[in-house]
Amino acid sequence: MEGDSRRVHEFDYLLVIDLEATCDEGNPGFSRENQEVIEFPWVVVDLLSGAVLDQKQLYVKPEWTKELSNFCVEKTGITNDKLQDAPYLVDVLTQFDLYVTENFLAKGNCAEASTPKAHPPLFFPPFLPHTHI
Repeated sequence: MEGDSRRVHEFDYLLVIDLEATCDEGNPGFSRENQEVIEFPWVVVDLLSGAVLDQKQLYVKPEWTKELSNFCVEKTGITNDKLQDAPYLVDVLTQFDLYVTENFLAKGNCAEASTPKAHPPLFFPPFLPHTHI
């Protein structure tokens, strides 16, 4: 898009990830430190047109949480049945990495970024110790 006078962004696409994690209410043994990712969806947006170009939704089988709480099912809409045959987070991250590599890194004009305001530093890292990455 070089030379395109309509271009207003440094990059052509935005990849948005919206994780869902295990959760509970009123359970003193449950904390942010022992949450696990249970859904890893993403959307690719064309920044010029605003159109959604692609979207994926991958469920993630938790390694340590054997059954979702009723609170978690109500809050996320994700049931134990949806997670039963899902891959573990390490495998989902491998799929995501392959998707990003094939669709963006190999084509250039991309950057990795995170938004601490949207996802504070304590939001994502607690999930990683459980993945054996």
